Amino acid sequence: MKIKILVLIVSCYQLTAFSQTFKGSLPYKQDNLWGVIDTTQQIIIEPQYKRLRVLGDLDYVQFDGKQLFDINKGVKIDSEGIYANGITIEEHRYFLFNTDEKSTLIDLKRQDTINLSLKYDRMYNVSLLDPKTNKKRDYIAGALASRKMVLLKNNKDLPLAAQKKFDEFDFVYGEDYRSFHLFIGKVKNKSYVYNSELRLIRSVVNTDEYEVMSMDQLDVLAKTLKFDKLRLKCFSCAEVQSSFWSFSDDPILPEIFTVEYKNNRLFVTYKPTEGDKIEVSPELLYGNEFIGDVETLGFGKNEVIVDYRYVKTKMLMFPESELKQIKN
Repeated sequence: MKIKILVLIVSCYQLTAFSQTFKGSLPYKQDNLWGVIDTTQQIIIEPQYKRLRVLGDLDYVQFDGKQLFDINKGVKIDSEGIYANGITIEEHRYFLFNTDEKSTLIDLKRQDTINLSLKYDRMYNVSLLDPKTNKKRDYIAGALASRKMVLLKNNKDLPLAAQKKFDEFDFVYGEDYRSFHLFIGKVKNKSYVYNSELRLIRSVVNTDEYEVMSMDQLDVLAKTLKFDKLRLKCFSCAEVQSSFWSFSDDPILPEIFTVEYKNNRLFVTYKPTEGDKIEVSPELLYGNEFIGDVETLGFGKNEVIVDYRYVKTKMLMFPESELKQIKN
């Protein structure tokens, strides 16, 4: 009995902690256009936007690179440009927005703005670890609109950590392949090697247009610095999106969806008022730096968020009155 009571208490605690992130309104897609609906099936924004980006813990979304919406407050807010990506500065989340003229970092929750003197395409958090002291130092890598790169100190002033604008750059793993120990930045045909404190420790000539250092040069560097092995991350290489999720064995979905098993395979379908069943597939909203991807269901040209971090199980965040008009 004591064990059962303990399990019940733990379960209730987990449910309470988990439910704190449930959202009162969420985006949904109808006939390939995005809008916003609340938990009472009230449409907040009519479907009218083609593209959607997620900011924060699904705290904000931006439609078509123009309209920002505060999910927690359920209101539209002014946008300072097109959302690029998010970073953490001194333990606070800032979002990078771009216009034709400038780049701006904004902490939307605290209404704190950092006006940037350079134009950035993207910014990234990165850390370098001193292998001798195990001390970690945090930096921000900035990809400039000019196609060059700078490395900045992680504070609100964002001063240059290395006094150059690099044509190419990369970070170097040590033996464990989990921590970066070195930074290499290249200007024209010369590559500069920096330690975790961003002190220049080596420079080498490399005439390859794209690589910062050859494998032979990297092996020599490893021996010189007394590493068993060094490996480049290829930080600036394009990342391939490989995220995918599938239905669990017993998905708890809104009641309009039917769960069926055929030949030991799980099928989820939606049956409109008229017409044939529509097969439902798991989808993901890509690309948030803080929470990863958001789980959704796609049926026809429509999409509804079912991620249990933000939506109660079985809750339909889609206008039920519009379901009868849905067709393949």
